[in-house]
Amino acid sequence: MTDPLEKLVSGGMLVSEVATDEEIAGVWTNALGAYGDARTHGLSDAGRVVRAYDAGRLAAYALVRARDLKARAQNHHEVTLTAAVAIGGAQFERAMRELSQTRRVRNTLEYGWEQASARDAEQACAAAGQLLSLAASVLRAQRPAIASRITAPQ
Repeated sequence: MTDPLEKLVSGGMLVSEVATDEEIAGVWTNALGAYGDARTHGLSDAGRVVRAYDAGRLAAYALVRARDLKARAQNHHEVTLTAAVAIGGAQFERAMRELSQTRRVRNTLEYGWEQASARDAEQACAAAGQLLSLAASVLRAQRPAIASRITAPQ
């Protein structure tokens, strides 16, 4: 386990919990579904932003679960995203920074009064797509038994 992951585990933010290949494949399918929703131009721009964030969050969750870890903290999204960066490496970290902008917009949409723009939605989709592509590569390496089921987004 890498040092950032060890800190999260020792701090009680992450716990060890075995994940089956079926679970990982299912989470990945959900991530791709959310990404497909985000790319649907019939949805509102706000809906697209939220679904793009969901896609990236689920991809990060799949990475964490593939390492047999699970967030057990009140701020579980943040813990999952932090752990996924430790697992995914430098390119994944750069892509996660892009998703962080989507997260800020999503939080504003869910808890504020501002509206999303078409540009927000397109940027969110681009960030999620990049993150999913990188996560797919890491997941195929971590779980070779299900590599054929871990497809990159279209």
